[in-house]
Amino acid sequence: MNLAKEEYFKYWFYSAEDLIVRSVDSFNEKRYDWCLFLGHRALMKILKAHYIIKNDTPPPDVNDLLQLSYLSNIKLNEEQILFFDIANQFYSYVRFPTDKLKFYKIVPKEFAVINLKKIIEHYKWLQSLLIY
Repeated sequence: MNLAKEEYFKYWFYSAEDLIVRSVDSFNEKRYDWCLFLGHRALMKILKAHYIIKNDTPPPDVNDLLQLSYLSNIKLNEEQILFFDIANQFYSYVRFPTDKLKFYKIVPKEFAVINLKKIIEHYKWLQSLLIY
């Protein structure tokens, strides 16, 4: 791996690690909407680390987990596709002010528990696929 590629990889990889920790911290602070938003961001960044490994260019400015999986040549099963589709909504709900308040009000702890667990499982799976 050349130096520039290695630096890009490290940036996305370590950013993802930081965000997965911050996602759990947000859950513990009862900030369930933010927990899921940060979890999406962690998945997005670990996918961008994959993209760096598979391609010789910086990753595209894309937040869609399904698109990043495809661009990184990661094969997803049906369950993973469905979850990534759901997780993509965590990004848009918190990112855009018109949706943020609605999302904040509808994210009960139980919903966050289920989805944070899935985020962590998918994150660990994606991490296990990295060969660098």
